[in-house]
Amino acid sequence: MKQRYYIDLVEEYSNVNFYSIHLDGEELSELERFFEKFPTGSVYDEDIDVVISWLDNIAERGALDAISVPKAAMATAWA
Repeated sequence: MKQRYYIDLVEEYSNVNFYSIHLDGEELSELERFFEKFPTGSVYDEDIDVVISWLDNIAERGALDAISVPKAAMATAWA
């Protein structure tokens, strides 16, 4: 059986856009399901804060184009 899905635009920034997979027939996207699985007050709060911090960082600085950026440049770009 094939699973149908589509891509949701989650957030739009000047440097990058964030998308999430949304399975057909499901109420929430995969990103929404992830954050519902680990609500504020869970034992994983610090870990979720790290994920959110990285997403904020990427939103501010933009994402690297892994296809056109040489590996050596990628290694130092986020240092």
